[in-house]
Amino acid sequence: MMMMMMMMMIDVLVDAAADINECAMHNGNCSQLCSNNIGSFACSCHTGFRMAPDKRTCVGEFLHCILFITQYLLHFYSYFGRISQSINLKVSYQ
Repeated sequence: MMMMMMMMMIDVLVDAAADINECAMHNGNCSQLCSNNIGSFACSCHTGFRMAPDKRTCVGEFLHCILFITQYLLHFYSYFGRISQSINLKVSYQ
């Protein structure tokens, strides 16, 4: 029984040591973020981007937006509805 438990522990250690970090080379071919998992990896995107169907390329959501300026504000609205931002452009001098 003890011998079988030791063999199982060795198998686990060998499997963990044999894991290849796919993210270490060329970022796993991910366009932005790569997360290594035991026996696999996953690509992900920064905020403001979404994963393309190829599961490796991130596409900017900012390509689908409305940008306009009012008197002192710059307004940005994403068609996806997840991002809306207004920036105050008025500069005060003292």
